[in-house]
Amino acid sequence: FAANTLIFFLVGVIMSSQFSNLTWLTASLIVGIYLGIIVIRTLLIFTLQFLSKKVGTPFSIGEAAVMSWGGLRGAVSLSLALIIFQEPSLPLYLRQEFLIITAGVVFLTIILNSTTLSPIISYFKLSDIPIPKQLLNIKTKLNVLESIEESIYKFSSEGGLKTVKWGDISNQYKEKIEKS
Repeated sequence: FAANTLIFFLVGVIMSSQFSNLTWLTASLIVGIYLGIIVIRTLLIFTLQFLSKKVGTPFSIGEAAVMSWGGLRGAVSLSLALIIFQEPSLPLYLRQEFLIITAGVVFLTIILNSTTLSPIISYFKLSDIPIPKQLLNIKTKLNVLESIEESIYKFSSEGGLKTVKWGDISNQYKEKIEKS
């Protein structure tokens, strides 16, 4: 997390001095590269989705859509762009252009992709918990509560921690078990 934050901070500091180099051509390149990345990623993931039905573990069209749209490009791209930006053997205009384009694509993915991913997840109902998993969660909670109740009984019958009102604690857990 700290390294990720540091990379974004460094790029922000450097980019503040580079925005004067932003031209309409560069802005068009940023949008074109962003769209190209989305199209290529979508084609690859949906091809893999088709192949996964034949071989391997299949995943749904909804999962493929989320993988295609949710594949944010960020810290790794920016750190590589920073490395290139610091390379003195490359012409300055090329280093600046590379950093601006990379930061622009990352900016678009953060602004567009990350803010619109939630509706895609909702549309494909990927956040809904399947009934078998819900039942498993309930059973697990019940097992934990029953284990706690057994521990309360064990502690109260051994006479340990005499100042604790074990009856009240036991009643609270019985209520929780009944509610579950």
